[in-house]
This record gives sequence, C-alpha cells and structure tokens, in this order.
Amino acid sequence: MIIKLYKSNITIGIILPPIIAIILCLPILIYEQTAIDYNFTWQKKAFETITNTRILDFILTLFILILNSTTIVKSFNQTSLFSKTTYLPAIIYLIFLSYFQNIHFSPILIVHFLFILLINQVLSLNKSDSAIHISFKSGLILGLISCFGLYYSAFIFMILIPMILIRTINIRELIIVLLGLLIPLVYFFSIHYIFIDFPLDFGSISIINNTQYQLLDYVKILTLTLLIILGFKMVIVFNKHNSLLAKKQILILVISSIATMSLTIRLYLGYNLIDTIFIIPLIYIISIGSTSSKNDTLISFLLSITLIINIVSLFFK
Repeated sequence: MIIKLYKSNITIGIILPPIIAIILCLPILIYEQTAIDYNFTWQKKAFETITNTRILDFILTLFILILNSTTIVKSFNQTSLFSKTTYLPAIIYLIFLSYFQNIHFSPILIVHFLFILLINQVLSLNKSDSAIHISFKSGLILGLISCFGLYYSAFIFMILIPMILIRTINIRELIIVLLGLLIPLVYFFSIHYIFIDFPLDFGSISIINNTQYQLLDYVKILTLTLLIILGFKMVIVFNKHNSLLAKKQILILVISSIATMSLTIRLYLGYNLIDTIFIIPLIYIISIGSTSSKNDTLISFLLSITLIINIVSLFFK
C-alpha cells in the first residue's frame, strides 16, 4: 500500500515519483495527442509549437511534472501539518493527474506550479507578523495565474478571506494584494498590444462537445469522490486535536478547496470543461488525512488501485 510504504521507506518516496512521471508522459511518444482549446491566441501559437514536436513535449512535460511534485512536497513539509519529512504529496499529485488522459505540456501544468506557490504564500500568514510582503507576493502570483485565464482572478477571495479571518482587517494589506494582482495583467496586456501581431483579446472559454463517458470513467469518478470524502473526514478528526496554527492552515486549505471546486463545477456546467486546478488544495487535504491517521488502509487502497487503473487506461484508450 502506498501510504504505508511512504511512512516506512523515505527512499521509495524519492525514487517513485519520477518513475510514475515518466510512465504518465510515455503516451506522448506513443499516441497522437488530442487538440487543446486555449484561452488566448498566444497560448495556441506558443504551446502548439512545443506539442507538435513529441520529444520536446515529452521532455518539458516530464520536467514540469517533477517540478510541480517537488514544489508541493517542499510546500507541505514547510507547514506544521506533519512533523516528519514526507514525499506523499508528490505521489498523490501524480495519481490525481493520472485521472486526466491528455497529459502533455500545457498552460494548466504551469498554472499548477504557480498555484502551489500561491497556497504556500497564503499558508505562511501569521497573526502577529506583518503580511505586507505575503500580500504583495500572493497578489503577484495570482496575477501571473490570471494571465493564463482571467477567470482565475476570482481566486482573489482565496487570499482576502484568510487574511480577514486570521488577521485583523488591514486595508493597506488588502490594497497591496489588489496591486500585486494588477501588475502582471497590466504588463501582459501591454506587451500583447505592442508586440503581438494579432488583435488584443481578453481570452475566451471554448464550449467543448459533450463527452461520452464509459464504465471506467464512472469508476474513476467514484474513486476520486471517495478519496475526497475520506480526506476531508480524516482532516476533521485531525483538526479537533491540533494546534491553533495547524487549524488556521487547514482553514486556508478548506477555503482553497471550496474556491477551486466551485470554479471547476462552474466551468463544467457552463462549458463542459474540467479545470484540474482543483486537485492542488485537495492534495494537501488528503496528505494531511493520510499521514495523521493510523487507520489509513482504505485510502491507501484507493490510491493504489486508482494509480493502477489510471495508468492502464492511459495505454489502452
């Protein structure tokens, strides 16, 4: 079982994620990749240049998967949510990503990296210390994320609400968050307008044709739902018997989960589009639940069987 393996053998925790990342990237070299709908015209030009070259697509996809995995591990281990160093978030990230068939170098993987950095900043909020630098960095990262999709700017509340709940209301800090958000967007649209040879656009969301789900897809939905429910159930138990700092960090992760899942549901209902950004805060939630509970057999089984099913389905489409 994956969780017991990670708790007992840290060497496996280091070796296994790169191996799984390579396996997830192999279909790039084997199969033709389906077309992606991009939010901005520049994304289509930039990313299709890469994805049209399989070996380059494979190398960059593998690089960003390993980068995201190591970044979320580092972020998780910097919190007070688990006393030991663990590489479990890396494997959960890759398992969650394996749910989605079309894995290759794309804007969403870069958004994942930036969103991990954003959560890391918000998790470092403290009632006693000044939040000026955190406010600006959080707003700046969110601004960069919004350059890949303007609807991500709605996550401003994911920063403001924890700041208001954890700290006393400070108008200057809230304004600095907004300033940090606007700076990348101003530069982005200015560069777009001056240097790019096609008209300035503010992005779009393409309506995707309804997908015909098969039995395996419903199994995946069921396992994902069970993992989410078990993760939150374990976190609730963990939250009752922990420090005030840990409770604040869990509150931030719950707010982040609600925000990302709300966006995902809205995009799915409106455009039949699944945005995988919702998996990032859930990785923290499930990692907390898995590492804090001795009764982890069921969630460990689900993670293991999900990884096997998803990898098999990648190669037998």
